[in-house]
Amino acid sequence: MFHRRLMALTVIFGITVAALGARLWELTVVDGARHLDVAESRLDREKLLPTWRGTIRDRKGRVIAQDVPSYDLAVRFTLLDGSWARERALVSARTDVGRSVWGRLSESERIAAIAARQPAWEAKADALLQQAADLAGVPREELDRRVAEIITRVNRKVEAVHARQIAVRSERYGPESIENFKPEPIREQLEAHLIATGVPDEIAFAARRVADANPKTIEVIDAATRRYPWSVVEVELPREDLPKPLRSYEVQRIRMEGVADHVVGGVRFDVWEDDIKRRPFESRDESGAEVIDFGGYRPGRDQVGVRGIEAACEDLLRGARGEVIRRVDDDEEVRREPVAGSDIQLSLDIALQSRVEAALNPLYGLTVVQPWHLGSVAGVPKQGPLPMGARLAAGVVVLDIVSGEILALASAPTIAQARDMSDADRARLIPYMNRAVGAAYAPGSVVKPLVYAAAVAEGVFAPDGTVSCTGHFFKDRQDVARCWIYRPEYKFATHDLKVGGPLGIEQAIARSCNIFFYTLASKLGAARLASWYRAFGLGAPLDCGISAVTHANDGRLRLAGEASGSLPSAADLQLLEDRHDSFTGVIMGIGQGPVTWSPIQAANAYATIARDGLAVQPSLFRGIRPDGRGSPPTQLGLNPRARSHLLEGMRRAIEESYGTGHHLAIIDGIAEAMIHYDGVEVWAKTGTAQAPGIRVDVDEDGVTDRSIDGADHAWFVGLVGDRATHTQRYAIAVLVEHGGPGGRAAGPIASAVIRALIDEGYLGSRQGSGDDSL
Repeated sequence: MFHRRLMALTVIFGITVAALGARLWELTVVDGARHLDVAESRLDREKLLPTWRGTIRDRKGRVIAQDVPSYDLAVRFTLLDGSWARERALVSARTDVGRSVWGRLSESERIAAIAARQPAWEAKADALLQQAADLAGVPREELDRRVAEIITRVNRKVEAVHARQIAVRSERYGPESIENFKPEPIREQLEAHLIATGVPDEIAFAARRVADANPKTIEVIDAATRRYPWSVVEVELPREDLPKPLRSYEVQRIRMEGVADHVVGGVRFDVWEDDIKRRPFESRDESGAEVIDFGGYRPGRDQVGVRGIEAACEDLLRGARGEVIRRVDDDEEVRREPVAGSDIQLSLDIALQSRVEAALNPLYGLTVVQPWHLGSVAGVPKQGPLPMGARLAAGVVVLDIVSGEILALASAPTIAQARDMSDADRARLIPYMNRAVGAAYAPGSVVKPLVYAAAVAEGVFAPDGTVSCTGHFFKDRQDVARCWIYRPEYKFATHDLKVGGPLGIEQAIARSCNIFFYTLASKLGAARLASWYRAFGLGAPLDCGISAVTHANDGRLRLAGEASGSLPSAADLQLLEDRHDSFTGVIMGIGQGPVTWSPIQAANAYATIARDGLAVQPSLFRGIRPDGRGSPPTQLGLNPRARSHLLEGMRRAIEESYGTGHHLAIIDGIAEAMIHYDGVEVWAKTGTAQAPGIRVDVDEDGVTDRSIDGADHAWFVGLVGDRATHTQRYAIAVLVEHGGPGGRAAGPIASAVIRALIDEGYLGSRQGSGDDSL
C-alpha cells in the first residue's frame, strides 16, 4: 500500500512538473520573444523627433516655400485627462502623512487623504491649461474644444487597443485569463499633444519656464513652420505699352498677394481622417505585427500639403520623423534621426510669375471691363452684360517650347485676393479655381490651326489648298454655320469678296474665316477630328505635375486639380452618325460644340505645332520629374509644309492690318497695334468662344442666384521668339472669362506677358515704344 501511494504521488508530481515545464517552455521559448518585447517596452520611454518639409525653389534657385525653425506648444495627455492631478494628489498625501504612517493606513483612509488634496491639484491643472491657452493665443473655449477632441480620439484608440489585447489573450490562454488582465497605457497616453504650432520665440521661452516649474505638464517642441517668401511682393510694371486710355510713362507699383498660390499651394496643420487612411503612422501587417511609418499621419496637428505642388508632391516633401527611445532602468538612449523631405525645383520663374500675375491685377486695368472690349456705335461704347469696370477672371500659361517646361502659370483672382472681395464678386469669380489648368472652356477660333494640321495630315486637304468663303456653310441655311463676317446686306459680306477669291490657309488663319474650317471639319468628319484633338492633348489631363493622384470608386487613377477638357465619346459620335447630324461635326472645326480645353492644353497644342508635331508633356518641374510620372515625347506626324503655312498665317494675324490680332480699335477711332516690340516676333491666333451664362449673386449673400447671358470668353494663343532668328521659343495662352472678343480683351494681356518675358531676359531687349497709333 505504501509503495502504491508513493508511486501515485510520484506520477502526480511528474505530471505537475511536466505541466509546469510545458508552461515554462511556452512562456520562454514559444512566446518568449513577445513577452520580452512587452517587458522591454515597459522600460522604454519613446519620443518622436520632428522632421521638416523639403524646400521648393524656382528654376533659378530662388526659394518659393521653405520650412524655418519654430516652436510648437504641446500638453501632456495626463494633464488633459485629469490623471496628473490624481497622481500629484497621491504623492502629496503620501509625503504629508509620511511613508511609515502611510503603510499602516487602511485603503479607505488613503482614499480620503488623496480626495482631500485632489481639488487643489485639479485647480492647479486648470490654471496650467489656462496658461497654455494664453501662451497659444487662443480663447480658453477653443482650447477646451481641442482638449475634448484629443481625449475622445485617444480614448477611442485605447478601447480599440485594449479590446484587441483582450481578444488575443483570451484566444491564447482562455477566457478566464482576462480576469487578471491589467492594461498598459498606449503611446498616446504617455505623449504630449500639440495645441499650437509655430509659436514665436518669446512665447516658447515663457512656455519653457512654465514647463520647468511644472514637470510633465507642458512641453515646447522644436519644430518648423512653412514660409513663402514670394507670397507678398511689390512688382513694378511699365504702363507705356498699354492701350491708350490706360497708357502712361510712369512705372506702376503693384502689391501682389498670393503670388503662385494656385501653383505652389500651402499647408494645413490639422490631420484629417483621409490622411490617416491614405498613409497611417501605425498599422499592422498580415501577421498582426505593428508597423510604424515614420512619414505617416497621426491624429492631431501636423503639416499637410493642400493644393498645388504642396499637395501633389506631399510624400516627396514630407520627410520622416525621428525617434528617441530612453531606457528607464539605465538611462540608455537609442536615437533614430529624422529624415528631411526632398527638395523640389520647379520650372516656374517666380519673378516672371509675379509680373504676369501683377498684369492680371485689376489695378493694372487689363482684367476689368473696358470701353473698347465690345466696340462702339457712333463713338458710344457698347454695353455688355457686365458694367464698365467690373472685374474679370483670367488665366495665363507661358511654356518653353523646346523642353515643355512651364515658366508661368497664373490665375486671377489669386486665392489671397479673395479676402478683400465682396461676397458677390467671390461667388461670381471663384478665386479658388485655377483657371490656367483646372478649368476648361470652349476654344473658339484658337483651335483652327489644329484643324488645318489634322486635315493635311489625314490627306483630305492639300497644304496649299483653298476654300471659298460663301458666308454660310449650308447652302439652304443662312442662319447657322455662318462666317463671323457674313452680313447679307453688306457689300463685302464674305471673305471671298474682301480678298477677291478663295482663301488659302494663311489668309484663313489671319482673317479667321469660319467657312474655311467648317469645310475642313466636314472633310475630316467628327470622329477623325475628335481623334486628332485627342492627339493634340485634349480630352485628358496633361499631368503637368500640379495634380494629386487619387483613386476613383472604379479603381482607376484620377488627377485631382487638372481639367481634362471634353471631347465627344465613341457613343456620342455614333449618335451623331445615327442622327445624320452634320452640324455638330462642322462647328467642332471652329472650337464650338462638344469641345473644351484649358489654357495649358492650348499652349501645349501650339507648342506641338511649333515642334513640327512632336508632342512633349508639359512639366512644372525643372529637368527630370521627381514624381516619376513623366511620359516620353510622341510624334504626331504633321506635314512640314502645313507647319510653314500655319506659322505664316499666324504671323499675318499679328503683323498684317487685316489680321484679327493686329490692332485694337479704341473708342475715339484710333487703331493701335496690339503687340509692338522691336526684336520680337509673334505667331498667334485670337478667338472668341461662346460661354455659359455668368452666374451672379444679386442679393450679395455669397450664393449665385441668377445667370446673365451674352458674354463670350476671350482667347489669345500664340508663339513668340526673337525676330533675328525667326525661331519660336515660348508658347503663350491667355483666357479672359466673359471678356468678349478675343483680340480686344486677351490681346493686351498677351502683350503684357511678352513685355514681362523681355524684362526678365527671356526675349531680346526692347528698343523703345511709344504711341504706336496706326
